[in-house]
Amino acid sequence: MGLYQRIQPEKFWNAVHLYATWDETSDAGKKELREIMTEQLRTRFSEERAEEPADMVTKEIIEMADEVQDLQEDLKDDGFDFSRLDPSLRLREL
Repeated sequence: MGLYQRIQPEKFWNAVHLYATWDETSDAGKKELREIMTEQLRTRFSEERAEEPADMVTKEIIEMADEVQDLQEDLKDDGFDFSRLDPSLRLREL
């Protein structure tokens, strides 16, 4: 478990799932994600100090997004019905 995942788990997983989808649909790469993370961290740190945590956060997100994408592929290969994850189906059950 990486530092960002431990410190900000909700933000980390939101970023992982967003990046996994973003990468799948737009071929966004590590460079683009790193630029976005650097911009976000510049609101808290100087430009020089934002570089290192941006690299760390980007690496954590990319690695976990790759795992999520691999798991999705395995589930798809096993015939998993992703429509079962539709939250509106749960509302109908209630």
